[in-house]
Amino acid sequence: MSTTRAHSPDLRHGALLMVASAVLFASMAAAVRVAARELPNAPIVFFRHFLMLLFLLPWLRREGAGALATRDRRGHLVARPGRGVRRGLLLLRHRPPAARGCGAAQPVDTGVFQPAALVAVASAGLASIAQVGIRRLTHTEPVMRIVFYFGLIASLAAAPFALATWRTPSLPTWGTLLLMGVFATAGQLTLTRAYVHAPAALVGPFLYAGPVFAGLLDWVIWGRLPDAPFVAGAILVVLAATLALRLRAAPAPALPGG
Repeated sequence: MSTTRAHSPDLRHGALLMVASAVLFASMAAAVRVAARELPNAPIVFFRHFLMLLFLLPWLRREGAGALATRDRRGHLVARPGRGVRRGLLLLRHRPPAARGCGAAQPVDTGVFQPAALVAVASAGLASIAQVGIRRLTHTEPVMRIVFYFGLIASLAAAPFALATWRTPSLPTWGTLLLMGVFATAGQLTLTRAYVHAPAALVGPFLYAGPVFAGLLDWVIWGRLPDAPFVAGAILVVLAATLALRLRAAPAPALPGG
């Protein structure tokens, strides 16, 4: 069985994994957008987590039921709903704000404030709880176990709502859901692994690469050109990430008489 051991902070490795996770989740969101043309939100949220469980079954079969023996049930319950509800909120939105990394919601038309900004604020709060919870879990729990319980708890929570609004997907939509599950599983594993290498406060901000990549996908796939807030937000995200890495890598000044 996999074991967890203490890791010294490795911001570069953690940041790279977090950016990869952001790209995977942005790709997942693109698949969600396609599936949403046919399915209500609740079944999509359910499949996003249930497919993760299916993809992890080979790991569970190899490791055995003992791989699920956890020493921190409360930690799983706290971190999973925080992140699961956050993702559910994001899936309810038609288009995520491109400038979220700058602390501002992107206006859709000409209005400065949009109701979707409240979803972004709620999402940010839930994400903060989840990030700290996942980081704490990585001290005692293997990554695969953390992700498995995330998928299990979120699937059970989403199942009643999915049944209440169920529509049988068409064959092309099944393919889209499968692709969504691949991106979601890889993204969740990568994100959790990032928290193994560095604290949430250090690597969490690199998730802001997600809206940047989502905006690029919006341009490439749907032909929606980036607007000024998106460009400004993207530049700030890149500059902030570069500065964070450089400051972290800079050697501490020698103390007098040391």
